[in-house]
Amino acid sequence: MPPEDWHNSPRTLDAWLQRLETLHPKDIDLGLDRIRAVWSRLGHDFSATRIVTVAGTNGKGSTATLAAELLRAHGWTVGLYTSPHFLHFTERVVINGQPVSAAAMVDALARVEQVRAEVSLTYFEFTTLAAFDLFARAGLQALVLEVGLGGRLDAVNILAADCAVVTTIGLDHTDWLGDTLAAIAREKAGIARAGKPLLVGADQVPEVFTAVAAEVGAQLRFVSVPTLTSAGSWHTTAELGLGQTPFSLPALPLPSANLALEVLAELGVTCDPERVRQVFAATRMPGRLQHIRWRETDIWLDVAHNPQAAAWVAGRLRMEAPRWTIILGMLGDKDANAVVQSLAILNPQWSLVSLDAGTRSQSAEALQQRSGLAATEVACYDSLTAALHDAAEAGHPVLVCGSFYTVAAALACLQTD
Repeated sequence: MPPEDWHNSPRTLDAWLQRLETLHPKDIDLGLDRIRAVWSRLGHDFSATRIVTVAGTNGKGSTATLAAELLRAHGWTVGLYTSPHFLHFTERVVINGQPVSAAAMVDALARVEQVRAEVSLTYFEFTTLAAFDLFARAGLQALVLEVGLGGRLDAVNILAADCAVVTTIGLDHTDWLGDTLAAIAREKAGIARAGKPLLVGADQVPEVFTAVAAEVGAQLRFVSVPTLTSAGSWHTTAELGLGQTPFSLPALPLPSANLALEVLAELGVTCDPERVRQVFAATRMPGRLQHIRWRETDIWLDVAHNPQAAAWVAGRLRMEAPRWTIILGMLGDKDANAVVQSLAILNPQWSLVSLDAGTRSQSAEALQQRSGLAATEVACYDSLTAALHDAAEAGHPVLVCGSFYTVAAALACLQTD
């Protein structure tokens, strides 16, 4: 039921989201005091719910999604919270495998508005509280939460993690998290809790994770990446009673799949190998090595926007074709030169596109200058649609990457054109 002051609130989800964009003076304003104050007024209790919080530079969305799907496959009721979305905001809030309805989200936002009073919240803080409100009302056994930015001061960290996961560490979002791997690792490790497991897939700066775990009393465990066999299968390192059961390469990154299994081990789940296989075979995420056949051309979409992610994508795709067309659009605060170098093994024909993202916008021409590519090596476009149409005529498979914004625009075009 809507709250009593429903008549004073926006009536549609789009109207709500437009309002939230203007509510707080900063788009990003890390800190937990504001959101904790409003959360306490909502009066929810997750003491009977197992909380899994996933941070990391790359792989956190796929790890969170696989963990949620594996839990569901083993009979758990699960809420999954990820960000950002591609086409519809409700992609962020999933209960038992289904995105919540726009109407349910509107009601939850109105409930947050009713109790926040004088507290100013960012867009992400406000919508996170609404998601948590819906999860609480669903009475779920587990929540799997993807950190938005960093970890220690991210909105999702108001809930204490029963299992904290840090997937990878890289130099990204340095304006907010620090400009060294050590500083970034410390921020991400800030989701750890006393007496609870902290799973770390990152192999950099282990001393930072060791120090943070000691400071808070967390149970630190470094998780190694499984080695592929000559047949392309792998064996999990998790203590799940799976023994030497081989698994085929999942559609999502292998480190994410292995970390997700480790999460289930920490939650005390005894996994069924066949259910695990089914989840790995079936789970897909938009914008993560997503394949679409369009105008007799193979289009691949991936949100890779830093060199580590770009290198992983290029490694997975390099055997598919000897030459690629890469449609690249990136925000102005990203390391374009390093991303281009990571993608160079695809022998690409470059199409650079402009992105309109407020203060982080970047034109195709500016991207060309920052990428290290010569003007004669690239085609520049203001329209991603035009870039896609031209790429489809070039005779090569196409990779669209560089940003969530780029992939979202491509998805919208591919689904309507």
